[in-house]
Amino acid sequence: MTRSCSRGCTRPRTPYDRRCRPCATAAQAAYRARHRTELQAREQQRTFSSTQQALRRARSYLAVYLKRGKLRPGRCELCGDPTVRPAWNDPQQPLAVRWFCHTHYGEHVELQHEVGAGIVAVAAQFAALRSAIAALPEAEQARLHQHALGGLDGTGAEAGSLRYWLALRQTYQRRMQSSPFF
Repeated sequence: MTRSCSRGCTRPRTPYDRRCRPCATAAQAAYRARHRTELQAREQQRTFSSTQQALRRARSYLAVYLKRGKLRPGRCELCGDPTVRPAWNDPQQPLAVRWFCHTHYGEHVELQHEVGAGIVAVAAQFAALRSAIAALPEAEQARLHQHALGGLDGTGAEAGSLRYWLALRQTYQRRMQSSPFF
């Protein structure tokens, strides 16, 4: 037996509502008319900053490319985890996306908040640091690695994490100041 609309009309109700579709539409319109000021205030709070708008645009643009198969997510840049999230150094370039796991994504966002637009410069500094450390003898690389795993404050750092790279940079700079000739 088909149940009828609860508003008293003879039309059958929708599967997920107690009213028929025309009555539900009318009820929604009446609700909007009664609560117009509250809804407008809520919508005004939903305005986004230019940064948020750029990120929303970049996410939307990326979603289209992913859906069409023109772009595929990679692995985490730091740890290789296949479960990744997109991140941008510059949201104005939506296809210049970087992929991070959940942990490293949070560190990337934290770094962006700390250095702001200078994140590209920081990434370049870390790339230069990697190449400088790669030029060192393996024994010295191992010592730097062990110090960096201790973290900046001695609480430890996961290899490849932002804390690890900051500790590695600090340790490398100390070594260079104390003994520039290895």
